Amino acid sequence: MSPTIQEQSDQLQAASAGRVPPEVLEIFARDRAVLRERGTPTRAVAAGDLLKDFTLPDATGKVVSLSELVADGPAVLVFYRGV
Repeated sequence: MSPTIQEQSDQLQAASAGRVPPEVLEIFARDRAVLRERGTPTRAVAAGDLLKDFTLPDATGKVVSLSELVADGPAVLVFYRGV
């Protein structure tokens, strides 16, 4: 079974702990805490919502459309903050 997004995030966080300066890790931790405190925005897309088709670059920079992604089943959208 594939790891969940939370498990993947935890693994990435653990792997970066030895390679990222402590002050940067602290900034990341503070940002996550602020986002948790704010909660889910009222206009956020929720599981099961239907979206109009759109195109965006994927994690590798390849431009893909939502209709391509859901052709074989449901899709999970993950938005990366920053550059």
